[in-house]
Amino acid sequence: ALRQEVRAAVEAWRAAWETDPDSFESRYARDFRTESFGRDDWLATRRQFEPGDVPVSVRIDDVEVFRYGGKAPDLWHVAFRQRFTRENFSSDVRKEQVWRRADSGWEIVYEAIREG
Repeated sequence: ALRQEVRAAVEAWRAAWETDPDSFESRYARDFRTESFGRDDWLATRRQFEPGDVPVSVRIDDVEVFRYGGKAPDLWHVAFRQRFTRENFSSDVRKEQVWRRADSGWEIVYEAIREG
């Protein structure tokens, strides 16, 4: 049941990226980090890929969802292939995220992009 909750949260994140920048950003925890950035700096780099006058398409497949460390019920590792398209830009990357259940729902605490 928890695995399905996490998958639903990932799908909601994907859909929000295509249509609702505020909802997209709200899915990142206040203590979110990448290997190089904290939340605010990282989200600033993502804003160039938000929908606007030009539509955005985000497809994800090959989704793997499992408990982080195999123990913590509220911390989950998610990996998937992401295909992003916006106007004259596209990318196809492998992405890894760590999701945590919080009082407000599921949130992303870590994200890494793996090329190819």
